[in-house]
Amino acid sequence: MSENDKNIEKGKFHEKNFTEFLNNCGISYLYIKQNPQDEYHSEVLKESKTKRPDLLLYLPIIGHIFIDVKSRYTIEDLCNEHRFYLLCYEIDSLFSCQSYFFLPVFIAFVSTKKGDNKDFYLVPISILKIYKDKLKQELGKDCNLLDYLYIRIPNTFLKNIEDSDSFIATNNSYNFNNIKSEAEKYKKLDENIINIINDMKENNKNDVKEYCVEKNIEYVKVSEILRKKEIDLT
Repeated sequence: MSENDKNIEKGKFHEKNFTEFLNNCGISYLYIKQNPQDEYHSEVLKESKTKRPDLLLYLPIIGHIFIDVKSRYTIEDLCNEHRFYLLCYEIDSLFSCQSYFFLPVFIAFVSTKKGDNKDFYLVPISILKIYKDKLKQELGKDCNLLDYLYIRIPNTFLKNIEDSDSFIATNNSYNFNNIKSEAEKYKKLDENIINIINDMKENNKNDVKEYCVEKNIEYVKVSEILRKKEIDLT
């Protein structure tokens, strides 16, 4: 089984766990069938690169919301904490869904890292969109860093969901006051990636995963960046 197939299976496993959690909470939901050929995706949404969430929930008091379940390996970064992550295009495509249907979209994260708890953590896509746009503004128009880098999501944005009331009561304060220091960390991370690329080229290393194991670097930190930047290491 390929790495991509394993990730798909993990995603399905955690989506099933989330629906079981919803059933135990007595929450009404519809599962939105996903299909790689986009047979269930309108042409308008395809053209606008709008992503389908996994579930449509009905919550008393709130009404209907979309949920997209993300099983992710939390990564330790320059912020000295383990964070969940999303790519820019994932945030934009889910925010586009929210804009089209006038329904709130939330991400439900669950960690796939061995030893981490398997609780679900909720964050509104609107907050991630604001955070991403503020980072991009702070980094400046000449920096396309966020076009290919994972957005590391501050843990303060996440809400642990334990029961049906967790969807209603929000106690998180979404603070963007430290956006300057966050942006500096992204710049530093970009410099580190450039150093990694140069080191790989100088030492004739073209297997990214093997290099990351050798240097004790988390593979997820560099693999997507190399692909997005179309770096030729041969």
